[in-house]
Amino acid sequence: MDTSEKIKIIKKEMNLTLKDMAELLDLNPNTLSSYLNGQRQAPVPFLKLLCLKLNVNPNWLLCDTGSIFKADADNESELEDLINQRYNLSEKDKAIIKKLLQFIDETNS
Repeated sequence: MDTSEKIKIIKKEMNLTLKDMAELLDLNPNTLSSYLNGQRQAPVPFLKLLCLKLNVNPNWLLCDTGSIFKADADNESELEDLINQRYNLSEKDKAIIKKLLQFIDETNS
């Protein structure tokens, strides 16, 4: 199952409209729609936000294991570990992604 299908499942499980989900994720509804329809691939910062804000289990989202939602709020370090395992990133790439995620966190605070 691809990421767009999983985002649809999350939306359905939480009984959210497109507009409601976009608001929860501080996202333009058209952007979210493009992820849901598979027109655009959901970027890593969006996937992180999805896990953190909607308590989605990153293991389910990225690796098809576990339940959809996570009981703990400790998603950030697990998501980072999963991204490192799934993608063969150089140390430079990891540093760039880490800076980008820190920037996103700072702008969302």
